[in-house]
Amino acid sequence: MSSPNTPKKKPLVNLPFPLKQADQGATDEILEDLRPKPQRYADRTWMPPRGTRRSMGKR
Repeated sequence: MSSPNTPKKKPLVNLPFPLKQADQGATDEILEDLRPKPQRYADRTWMPPRGTRRSMGKR
């Protein structure tokens, strides 16, 4: 049953631009840790009190 639906392995294609290697990806993760996180607005930081109009999603 699985034989007609098995995907064929795609051949490797030489691309005109260089691909990023795994070593460069590791350095990007280190830089991502050092980068400061974006600040969010105060009304989005804390949950509104339960049972209020803001917690119900109204304007």
